[in-house]
Amino acid sequence: MCCETQQLCVEVKPVVAATPGVHEYNTDQGNGTHRLCKSLLAEHGEHVIPADLMGKAWHVSAGALFRLMTERREEALRTAESLAQHARKQGLSAAEAIFSILDKKNIRRGTAKSAQGRKQCLEVIEASLAEPGVFTLAVLCFPFRDWHPLKNVGQTPDAGELESLIRLWTIGRAISLCGIACKVVAMRDGTRYPSSWHYPLEQKQAYGDALREVVHAVMLDDVLEVRDVDERTELETLEAWQTR
Repeated sequence: MCCETQQLCVEVKPVVAATPGVHEYNTDQGNGTHRLCKSLLAEHGEHVIPADLMGKAWHVSAGALFRLMTERREEALRTAESLAQHARKQGLSAAEAIFSILDKKNIRRGTAKSAQGRKQCLEVIEASLAEPGVFTLAVLCFPFRDWHPLKNVGQTPDAGELESLIRLWTIGRAISLCGIACKVVAMRDGTRYPSSWHYPLEQKQAYGDALREVVHAVMLDDVLEVRDVDERTELETLEAWQTR
């Protein structure tokens, strides 16, 4: 492509993929990470990961992890109590109290809601509170666990996943401390993304079981539940569940 006024000539070349096929790394569609891992292991074997690093990872006991998560739960409880106390001091309605918790800087994702956004959220919350039963928040998350050995150890949740569970529990606990019966449901959909061709269904189920075990062990199951989207809910009839 030539620009006559500037007397410059720029050659435009087509963009060519580095590798054929699906080559993206760390995406739902790509298998590049797995191909790279397989190549490294085939070429270098166990020497890919330094022995001392793996030794440190393997020597972390279950007891140490439990103590770590218990301490983190206590910290999260203090945060929940502070959020609830702040909402109560302001004399907010139930819907406003819930919104104030969800809109806190360290809880919400992105910027604060505009006045119009706040109004719309309050309308949705008020409608939900008007329904019989427990106020329920559902979040679609944890679809599957990357299972190659350079990143994870089996289906055991990592620190980031455990922290996500703690934060979801903090939200539910804070709302409950405002006197509102609340449940937060982490909805798992292991077949939502095009990953079934390299993630066995059994592995996805094992990952969900591991998350549920953590929730129970750290005593987060008072307000938090990890559920698969294909499971029947307590409000569904058998016929409605089978149809879905």
